[in-house]
Amino acid sequence: MISKSWNRLEAWLTGLLALFALGTAIFEMFVRLAIPAWTSDGPEEIIVYTLVWALFVCASTLAAEQRHVRVDILLIHFPQQGKRFAESVSALAGLFFSVMLLYYGALAALEAWELDERSVSMLRLPLWIYYTCLPVGCLLLSLRYTIRLISLIFFFKPALIVTHETLPLPKADNPERESQP
Repeated sequence: MISKSWNRLEAWLTGLLALFALGTAIFEMFVRLAIPAWTSDGPEEIIVYTLVWALFVCASTLAAEQRHVRVDILLIHFPQQGKRFAESVSALAGLFFSVMLLYYGALAALEAWELDERSVSMLRLPLWIYYTCLPVGCLLLSLRYTIRLISLIFFFKPALIVTHETLPLPKADNPERESQP
């Protein structure tokens, strides 16, 4: 129940951020066409900030639903215990990298805050806003990988392992294929 609510919240937040970026892009397009003298680089920066935030927020949901890029070619040939071990190692590696990025991303955001770093655009937005998406997104990812690892180790069910089977290759002796020009 919590996972579904968490996914829904992340999906809504990602959607709202993407919609805001789209609205900003459309507004900027109309301003450039109608009143070119009012154009600036500010909206482009806002679009980048919101899309990067949306990307890091939705990464957690992708990890929870096992939709990140992965190699299933070996996994589909493993026995059940081998799949469980491989998935556990994968979750542990994901957790490790998420925690490392969380730590170093937090350091970068904190340094940008302390130095009051600003963007070079007309808006002069604080860069810590932009940098903070990395630790926030990696915190969400770390939580998802921790939950996955605990589930694989202590509450294992075969349904936890999702493989994306490969599509069958067309046979060379297919008569329909040969009749096509």
